[in-house]
Amino acid sequence: MRENWCGVSVAEVLVAIVIVTVGLLALVGSWGQMSRMIGRGRHATLAATVAASRVERLRQISRSTSPPCTGAGWRSDSLVGTGVVESWQVLDAAGPFRRVQVIVRHRTPSGFATDTVATSLPC
Repeated sequence: MRENWCGVSVAEVLVAIVIVTVGLLALVGSWGQMSRMIGRGRHATLAATVAASRVERLRQISRSTSPPCTGAGWRSDSLVGTGVVESWQVLDAAGPFRRVQVIVRHRTPSGFATDTVATSLPC
């Protein structure tokens, strides 16, 4: 007469271990990729914030000088700080609007990235 056995065989345990190991390795690999992407996002966010801040300062200067858009802050310049290099220039100095270009260069894991913001400010 045959007895009923309850439990798992060694082969089933080994297959389960292999499946769990493959899953954990995939999870660890994706975790590293995810943390790199978050780091890149932080750098890009910092660069965008620096560029937006410069445009806002130029907008404030344009409204506070007489005649408009003639303050010292309108001169093209470059600043280094918070891990980024920021430069700006006025592309068109005539008429009721000023075309301004802000270039922000920031470090990435593979070198440097450059973000450019171009806008027109009323004078």
